[in-house]
Amino acid sequence: MQLNQTTMNVCDDGTGQATFDLTTLNVTVDGGGGNAVLWYTDGTLGTQIVPDNAFLTGDTTIYAQVTDGVTGCTDTASITLTVDPLPTAINLTLTPCEDVLGGQSVAGVDLTLNEASIDGGAGNTMTWYSNATLTTLVVPPTNVTVNNGDVFHVLVDNGTCTDTAMVSYTVTGTITLTNPNDSLCEDAAGIGSVSGVDLTSYNSTIFTKSGLMVGLGEDKDELIQVMDDLRSADVDFLTIGQYLQPSVKHHPLSRYYHPDEFKDLENIAKSKGFLLVSSSPLTRSSYHADEDFAKLQKNRLENQNAQSFS
Repeated sequence: MQLNQTTMNVCDDGTGQATFDLTTLNVTVDGGGGNAVLWYTDGTLGTQIVPDNAFLTGDTTIYAQVTDGVTGCTDTASITLTVDPLPTAINLTLTPCEDVLGGQSVAGVDLTLNEASIDGGAGNTMTWYSNATLTTLVVPPTNVTVNNGDVFHVLVDNGTCTDTAMVSYTVTGTITLTNPNDSLCEDAAGIGSVSGVDLTSYNSTIFTKSGLMVGLGEDKDELIQVMDDLRSADVDFLTIGQYLQPSVKHHPLSRYYHPDEFKDLENIAKSKGFLLVSSSPLTRSSYHADEDFAKLQKNRLENQNAQSFS
């Protein structure tokens, strides 16, 4: 008999293994002769694979024993089984600010801007759905009104295998600022103006925020210098997040920062006097805006009280 050595590839089931239906290879192995085929895990044919239509394994080589139905002669062929890796599919929880106070929604969201975060920048094909069964497409995913609690499901396709990720949205409340409105006496009757006003006297009622994106080729000394510059301008709140390349036309990603590095940057920033620092891979400029504004107010009050007693 003339047997054919062959291979079989199946996508990972998420455990590093896959289920192979070996019976689909019977015709290939014996060239369509219709002979009986038994499958074994070893070349000595000591351990038969049963059932042979649902063999769970990782990458391995197995052996097919083919018996000629006329002559009774047997021969053996080796088959390579390969488990193809799934694409990276990372679940995300995002926290944009609502458009209108109390509205708990934000319009014009481009879901595709998160794709590099989902697959680690691999550039896989992604399809967005509004349901877990992947039957309702989000069209277009580049302009979506997101409501608080919305969950989107993303099918990630690397050309060989697919996997899914969930993107959950918690729409945070907008912050409410109190505009300082003072009544000032004009310098002279009827001129309607007053000179020498010290606008810095309103600083205690105003908060300032700035943000850094890392992973663009900067070094630590440069980040620390920017922190110093921001503090010299009395910036109160600093956000530090990971840059993710939205498309091939954007600036290339230099590297991913480890979460421990974000913690280190947070500690450095706090030591320089920022009232509040948010530093993590997924931190963005609107990160937990409503909660952080309340923390800013609390921290400034505590600082003022501490100074008054010193």
